[in-house]
Order: sequence, then C-alpha cells, then structure tokens
Amino acid sequence: MISVIGSNSPAGSSFKQIQHYTQLLKSKRFCPYDYGEKINLEIYGQASPPEYELNKITAPVAFYYGSEDYFCVQGNIDQTASKLPNLVERKCIEGFSHTDVLWGIDVVKSVFDPMIELMKKY
Repeated sequence: MISVIGSNSPAGSSFKQIQHYTQLLKSKRFCPYDYGEKINLEIYGQASPPEYELNKITAPVAFYYGSEDYFCVQGNIDQTASKLPNLVERKCIEGFSHTDVLWGIDVVKSVFDPMIELMKKY
C-alpha cells in the first residue's frame, strides 16, 4: 500500500484550509475563516468570526475518531462532543490514526459497516 499512498498523498487540501487550521489552533476557537477585521465586518457583521453554534445542530450526529490520531486532541474531542445536542454515538476506533479511514485495512469492519447500520436507524 505504500506506493499507492505515496502516489496519492498529500491531496485534497488547499493553502487556505491549512491557514484556517492554523488560525483555529492559535485562537483556540472553533469558528469560520478569519479574513481580518475589515472583511470580517463585511462577511460576519463583526470584527472577528463568530463561534460555530454546534448547539443548533438538530440532525443526529455520530462522532468517530481514532485512538492514535495525533490531529485530534482528547480535550477537543470532549469539548466538541459536549456541545452537540443530538449526539447518537461517540466511538473511539482503537489503533486508528488520522488517515486510517482512507487507508486502514480494517476500515470497512471497524468504521463503515457500523456507520451504515447506525444510519439505517435514522
């Protein structure tokens, strides 16, 4: 799989997306892209981007993450999960890292099959 992974990675990210992740890390806030005060005022009606209002999500949400995903910090997982009013499942996939959902050998059995069964309920 190394040759397949190497020929396809990295892919699917833009410079703006990476900038946004950096903004989120620095600000310790979960909010839209920060364009700077002037453009933020035009877009958001305020000097800085507003926090995402996760408490307004009414759809059922399943929260899957890997125990070895170094991009997902446990504190952030807990904080985000606590704000979701309709969290129907929270599942840590043991041994999974950030890219295992793409490349993991057991992804169908560990993630996709249970996720499809859960989706059938809703």
